[in-house]
Amino acid sequence: MSRLLILFLALVAVAGCSPSEPERLRIGDAAPDFTARDLDGKTVALASLRGGPVVLRFFQPDCPYCRADTKAFGEYQKENRGRGLATVYVAEWQKESEVREFRDKLAIEFPVILDADGKLAASYSIRILPQTIIISPDGKIAGAMVGGVSKPQLAEVVEPFLMDS
Repeated sequence: MSRLLILFLALVAVAGCSPSEPERLRIGDAAPDFTARDLDGKTVALASLRGGPVVLRFFQPDCPYCRADTKAFGEYQKENRGRGLATVYVAEWQKESEVREFRDKLAIEFPVILDADGKLAASYSIRILPQTIIISPDGKIAGAMVGGVSKPQLAEVVEPFLMDS
């Protein structure tokens, strides 16, 4: 019995060191740069958003949390646009028509990107949706939230990075 346990633990240890598993991002790591087109065909580049905080929201159109809290993201963006805030929604592995319907129905006024091949989400180690990544003005991961997000929760993480108005 003990030989089987030792063999099992050895296999788990080797599998845990597998180079095929990408390393997860941590607070303080550089945010992976990206350039993508939003649903309107405009280029969205993380590098061009530096200087203010960026809220990067990975979502699915059929997610109830995503529908419920999008209003909070929109209101917070409107209130803080003049203080350097940029918000970008990213839909991974979704049909463009469904993402457009989501954007239009919820009157989203910030860029919405279709991550059709999942590469952007993979670069941020996104495994659970919805997930919100906060990027500091200097391009570092400042926070991450899984699930629904309220306006006060968003403000708690983003506020320290906003410019004075």
